[in-house]
Amino acid sequence: MSDIAGVEVVVDPKTPHTPWYPGPKASDRFWPPVKAILEDRVGDAAVTDIDKVTSLTLSKLNPPGNHQFSDRGLVLGYVQSGKTTNFMALAAKAADAGYKLIIVLSGVTDILRDQTQARIDEVLVGDSVEWYPLTKRGEDFAQSSGAAALFTKFDGALIAVIKKNPARLRRLRDWMTGAGKIAMQHAPMLLIDDEADQASIDVGAAGRTSTINGLLRDILKHPRSAYVAYTATPFANLLIDPSNENDLYPRTVIVSMPKPAGYFGPERLFGGIDSPDEAGLDMIRTIPAAEAVSARPPAGLGAVKTWSPTLGSELRRAILWFVLSTAAKRIRNGHGQHSSMLIHTSMLSDAHFRTRDIVFDALEPVRVGIATNDTSTLLELEEIWKSESARVPASSFGYESITWGELGATLRATIDDIDIVVDNYKSSDRLSYSSAKPTTAIVIGGNTLSRGLTLEGLTSSYFVRSASAYDTLLQMGRWFGYRGGYEDLCRVWMTDELRGWFRDLSKVEQEIRDEIARYRREGLSPLELGVRIRLHPDLAITEAAKMRNAVNASLSYSGRNPQTTVFRRLDGARLNRNLTAAKDLLETVQALWRRHREVPRGRLAQAVAPWISRRARGVHPALPRGLRV
Repeated sequence: MSDIAGVEVVVDPKTPHTPWYPGPKASDRFWPPVKAILEDRVGDAAVTDIDKVTSLTLSKLNPPGNHQFSDRGLVLGYVQSGKTTNFMALAAKAADAGYKLIIVLSGVTDILRDQTQARIDEVLVGDSVEWYPLTKRGEDFAQSSGAAALFTKFDGALIAVIKKNPARLRRLRDWMTGAGKIAMQHAPMLLIDDEADQASIDVGAAGRTSTINGLLRDILKHPRSAYVAYTATPFANLLIDPSNENDLYPRTVIVSMPKPAGYFGPERLFGGIDSPDEAGLDMIRTIPAAEAVSARPPAGLGAVKTWSPTLGSELRRAILWFVLSTAAKRIRNGHGQHSSMLIHTSMLSDAHFRTRDIVFDALEPVRVGIATNDTSTLLELEEIWKSESARVPASSFGYESITWGELGATLRATIDDIDIVVDNYKSSDRLSYSSAKPTTAIVIGGNTLSRGLTLEGLTSSYFVRSASAYDTLLQMGRWFGYRGGYEDLCRVWMTDELRGWFRDLSKVEQEIRDEIARYRREGLSPLELGVRIRLHPDLAITEAAKMRNAVNASLSYSGRNPQTTVFRRLDGARLNRNLTAAKDLLETVQALWRRHREVPRGRLAQAVAPWISRRARGVHPALPRGLRV
């Protein structure tokens, strides 16, 4: 049980667990420098929360001094909520406590691995001689020998950031086991799995274990190992078979982190999850269905090669808003800072390059118009600025309003700094952020932008990429996160359908957290955690292979029986049929009750129930014998 506000921790109350980690000590070598850096970046209050949560998480694992242990844990965060900061703090404290080998698994792409490596180098490792880095930027794990000497003779801790790739994981496994059992006993291991619902889950067919999952199991045969999964979309992780002790189900501890202060989550953008009348901030702009279709390449092999996207009016407006909002941020802060726009229309790399061309064609005339003080260009920009700044006033977040006169004077310098970046596996011009010079970029991409990657200073998003599963869709929401200093300037363009899906999933996500809280209150263990995940009529929970241990059921939630009800607001015929069916039902029941009160109690309901059921399905049967309206 947790005494930290908002943190829910599920452990097995029947298993004796002696508290062994009370928190950092004055003599610690690894956590104090990390803490100092984080206090400078995120503030004392945030670091206090990180300190408490990570100390609690570490204390629920086995002490590294135990002769043998094999822990499995899960930390549930939010999309773009600072999970990397959290697990860096956990790694530092684990090293102080005596864990010798720290492995961080970071997604399945080189760009995400490099981004995580850069942050760990900057915040966790720095220039400290206490760490021995086994990887670096641009260089994944490549060790082939020397493990035994490092395990037994190096006084500090070893750390590696590794992409979830079979060749890299196989090399890590062989390097570790090559040290021998005696040397491995000197190196208790903490394996941190970032984006743990991606690639790590066993999806092997016909009783075969999938390659990456099998390699992780091999690595975790280390005699003193702790595995902690981090994810914001835990659907697949919680559907692992808990009876398989060799797999990755979080049988040791589950930690549900609280929503951080200042975090922009689904309810801020899409409205309250408990009341349909509770609106979110007025930051979502609708992409018409016709424009969404033209922005996506057609289906079919090779279709993208002959596809030519068109510049829709909403895409143009989103691009111009990025220019305006970036200029406004510079005025407000007095200097340049990272500023990004996301365009996510397809997973196909060829589509990204074609979209780049129309974005360039849209931006260049605006650049010229601003440089030459073209009246029509400036009037269009002024209209957008005044309209948008009125819909989300700066004052609602405590900021001074920026006038058009102030803004217009900075537009030329702003638009000249904008780069258009395609980020995919075919692109040589990849997205990067440097502390030396602020990046101002319109970023076009697909899968590389939808998992773990942080788009710094994201203000404008244009999103029409379709998805079929909860976890895939939520992970694409790069606009979630922290927007301190420019909360009023964020905008997201998407279709009404996508907007409805994100709102629905915010309810599903919250219910999982509520379930974890209930299990904690009832003193149940992670092995007893049968989380109920609400089904959606248009989306799957996750990939089918990750759900093979799931069971479909209709169960009561503590006396409630929630159902996913999606009203197709644009389907007039369907809505009219629903309305007619509801009126018919009420009128029929009222008439039956009024005219047949003499029917013995219970008999009326028993007689009418099948008729009501068939009527609800669109069938129009005759009334049961002896009854009339």
